[in-house]
Amino acid sequence: MDVTCGVQASKMIPKAEITLQCFLSGLPNPSVSHWSKDGEELKTNSKEELKIQSFTLETAGKYTCHVSNNVTSNNCSVEIRGKSLETRELEIISISYL
Repeated sequence: MDVTCGVQASKMIPKAEITLQCFLSGLPNPSVSHWSKDGEELKTNSKEELKIQSFTLETAGKYTCHVSNNVTSNNCSVEIRGKSLETRELEIISISYL
């Protein structure tokens, strides 16, 4: 099963909304089971995307999309860290597929 994830953001600055999307492919068809942040499961309204309403240094971290079908499971992660609120910059540290 192939799993990819992408980060979509209109502005990569503090207090901006950031949308994380999980794109899926595989047979049998996989689905997103849940999202987590730094290992803690998150409650979300949508399984395929996660909206961070007001991104701050406190909400920075490693976000993971957990995917499964009736054969296997997989996940992909993106780590977003804020440089500082003073410089108003965010950076994507890494995108990993496990």
